[in-house]
Amino acid sequence: MGRRAIGRSGAAAAAEPPGRRRSTASGAGGRQLALALAATVALGSTACARLPFVGDDARYLDAGERLIEGELAERIGLGPLPASCEGTGLDAGRTFTCTAEPADHPTIRFVATISDDGDGIDLTSTNLLLAEQIERIEAFAAALIAEDTGRPIEPDRFECADASVVIAAGEVLDCLVTDPADGVVHAVGVMIDDLATLSITVDVGDPVD
Repeated sequence: MGRRAIGRSGAAAAAEPPGRRRSTASGAGGRQLALALAATVALGSTACARLPFVGDDARYLDAGERLIEGELAERIGLGPLPASCEGTGLDAGRTFTCTAEPADHPTIRFVATISDDGDGIDLTSTNLLLAEQIERIEAFAAALIAEDTGRPIEPDRFECADASVVIAAGEVLDCLVTDPADGVVHAVGVMIDDLATLSITVDVGDPVD
């Protein structure tokens, strides 16, 4: 399969070395996966809590912590998530930050946005991929490799993590891909270029011993 880098296509592609391409959220074929993936991220990484009272910093902060330690901990699946939220002068439309400390994993960071009516909060993680999102990354990356090589890559031949991963934009998700032509397994680095839109760059490396 050889070493190659695959990414997002567009105007920047002209300045890149031969063989390096960029995928956009528009166009046809496999590139349409980017839109579905971004929609999943927007829905899957966000949770909402409604509050009985407004205008009290402690109530907003407490609601954020309870949401992380309860509903989100169950959805994320990394065990208990002791949480801490910080912010002052909180009111409708304002934001505050929260962190969670899973055992044996890096700190998970969240941004909480208070609803315009002041009676709820939306929590979005800035450095987390859920397990179901990683499954979609696997399918998207496999489609990009297939497009680049001209050989179909079934999604089950592309493997990353099987659980949620704490990862930020600019970091690499380690994966493996099996070449359908000869069964050789290659290391793959999936760079998360933008966590919000989930644009990625795929770098197929050397065979794994």
